[in-house]
Amino acid sequence: MKTKFFTGLLMFVAVFLSNSASAVPVIMAFENLGANQDTPYIENGFSIEAPGEHLHATFSFTNGSLAAQMAADTEGTRLTRVHTVDSESFFDMHNLWAENVSGNDAVIRSGFAVQIDGLVNGVVQASKQLTTGTTGLINFAGAEWLGLNEVQFWYQSQGAFGNPSAFAGDDFKFDNITVEAAVAPVPVPAAVWLFFSALGGLGVIRRKQAAA
Repeated sequence: MKTKFFTGLLMFVAVFLSNSASAVPVIMAFENLGANQDTPYIENGFSIEAPGEHLHATFSFTNGSLAAQMAADTEGTRLTRVHTVDSESFFDMHNLWAENVSGNDAVIRSGFAVQIDGLVNGVVQASKQLTTGTTGLINFAGAEWLGLNEVQFWYQSQGAFGNPSAFAGDDFKFDNITVEAAVAPVPVPAAVWLFFSALGGLGVIRRKQAAA
């Protein structure tokens, strides 16, 4: 009986440690966003800001709550995870709700109004382009949207993130960004080692019982 209990306990510890680093998606709902947010807006461990400019609180057509607006005076917006050490800066981008997208893509060859880039240490890993009139749930599927440490939102008329230019009615209203902290799981070898330790302990106990 003691042998079964000891083995079961070690196996439980192995499974627990191998899964305890999992994270849960959270939503940035912008209910406390300021009318002209000049400082980073922080919610559920994530930060979003328009460096040198500001975000606007706007009315959500979907549920009557607040949403965020990256208006024409914004040269780009960046989403990051609040962290104290670099290893805690990574996150997964899941989806957001587009309230409205408007821009001058109808007269520009590239044909999009807003571009969203996912970056790792300053290098773009993935991009999604939204055209004028886009509304609804925008999903960020694929491995390239996992393990990022920054997401950038910028207008096509800028030419690139943070580049000032003459805007022509660009506007992006969004809500409910769903993100998830990317936590490195316990390496599989560690869990395997604990599992075999349990088996080894079982063998030692059986030999002692046989000797007795």
